[in-house]
Amino acid sequence: MSSAGAVRSSRGAVGRSTRSTRPAPARLRIVATPDHLRSRAGLVAVCLGLLAIGLVALLMLTVSLGRGAYQMRTLRSDTAQLVEQRDALRERIDHLQAPQALAEQARSMGMVPAPNVAVLRRSDGAVLGEPEAARAAPAPVVTKATTKTTKTTKTTKTTKTTNTTKTTNTTKTTNTTKTTKTDAATPSAAPSAG
Repeated sequence: MSSAGAVRSSRGAVGRSTRSTRPAPARLRIVATPDHLRSRAGLVAVCLGLLAIGLVALLMLTVSLGRGAYQMRTLRSDTAQLVEQRDALRERIDHLQAPQALAEQARSMGMVPAPNVAVLRRSDGAVLGEPEAARAAPAPVVTKATTKTTKTTKTTKTTKTTNTTKTTNTTKTTNTTKTTKTDAATPSAAPSAG
């Protein structure tokens, strides 16, 4: 077997030497990028991605703050308007609770003030003061009014003759109204029909 291996090796040596005189065809093969270049490209992609995410987050934060500021301005305006309304209502309540306003409302409802009032003491139930019934003021006197109207009309007509004829009409109207008050309670004071 060793002689066969020697023959083969000698043939291979001969074949190799004859082949070396001919130029060998170029073999193309896929070559992978070096590891140090691949890692740099990945790092750049990751940095650009993080930068983009940061810019989007910053934009969203700015929009959110702007919206919040707008809502805050609107709420402050509404609050100021409500404070003014509350103050106006408090002022109106104070005015309506004033003794003068309460007395005026009572008079408009037909109530009259009591001359003497009594006070009840809670501790022992004693009545202090002499109560007296309130009396209404006398009813107002109803009067009947009569009206006389006098109408006076004065017409003036003037004519002048020259080369042309001019006519002037003047009308003057005077209305006079007289009002006579008579007391309905006393028939003798009423005017006689006549």
